[in-house]
Amino acid sequence: MRWRNVAACLAVSLDALRLEITVDDTTEFLDFDRCSTELELVGIAHAFVHRTDRTLLATHPDDRAASQEIVNHMTRMQADAAGPPCAAAPLPAGALPPVWTWADAHALAAQGKLRLNFGGGAANDFHAFDDRYTGWVAVEGPNDPDGHDYGFCLDGKESCGKPWCLCRDLTRERFPLDDGSVASILTEHALEHIKWEYWPHILREFHRILRVGGVARVALPDYHAPGAVRRVFWNTTVAAEHRILGGHHAFTSFASVRPFVEASPFEAVYWLHYWDGSALDGRPPSEDEPLPFTRNPIDYGLGFVKRTPDHPTMNEGVTSVVVDLVKLAR
Repeated sequence: MRWRNVAACLAVSLDALRLEITVDDTTEFLDFDRCSTELELVGIAHAFVHRTDRTLLATHPDDRAASQEIVNHMTRMQADAAGPPCAAAPLPAGALPPVWTWADAHALAAQGKLRLNFGGGAANDFHAFDDRYTGWVAVEGPNDPDGHDYGFCLDGKESCGKPWCLCRDLTRERFPLDDGSVASILTEHALEHIKWEYWPHILREFHRILRVGGVARVALPDYHAPGAVRRVFWNTTVAAEHRILGGHHAFTSFASVRPFVEASPFEAVYWLHYWDGSALDGRPPSEDEPLPFTRNPIDYGLGFVKRTPDHPTMNEGVTSVVVDLVKLAR
């Protein structure tokens, strides 16, 4: 995709503004509000650029520049629009205040209500909000060094551009949160996008920020599941496709994840779902080689995971390694 032109347009009303954008020689209009915050504008621009009807797995390099250019135009239009001072909309009774920044996350942690969904931007922000993730703060990282653009974080922004979605590079940094301040952690099909070398640091951070008794639920693609997915272990072409197109740097299974979990600071570990390749002694399984499947009950109130046999209409034909890591001591 190539962005041909971004040009400011006239105001629709006192508070409603419209931006004209030409994409691949087609003119489209982007509506926004005079009182939208900068973070809201980032979300509007990002959602427009990464809309599913035109976003490819490999995003063009100029898409990120286009997002920023759109934000700049909208900001200038807001500055030029006359009107009364903007006031924040009142919260519904009993609702949690929206989390836009890490300072907001700190405030929620002080109430004992902070739950993090690491890699959960697709559930929490502009793609498709799901009420099973209500109250969970998604944490997204920057684009990976191999060029995968997951469409959430603009460089230098601490928010994805929508509430309940924050940005942080956890491969090299600490969570900007106090020890023992997080009630729960969930991560579903996210850590496989991170190289194995960073996993020890991430698991240590999960343990540090969790409160005693807290659970970190980790769900990962199970590359020991029956079928063609196993080819990544013995077919270099398939492995390259998973890395390049899917952005998977870690081909996860019970056998490959277990050493990292056992070396982590977590004192209690509960393996819930997995294809058990322990008897393979490190040998990759053939495509149709039978392996036993462990399926223990999952309390989804501790963190919803859609890619399991319990949700056949949602799991996209994928089974997961699901493990609960429990912090028992400081």
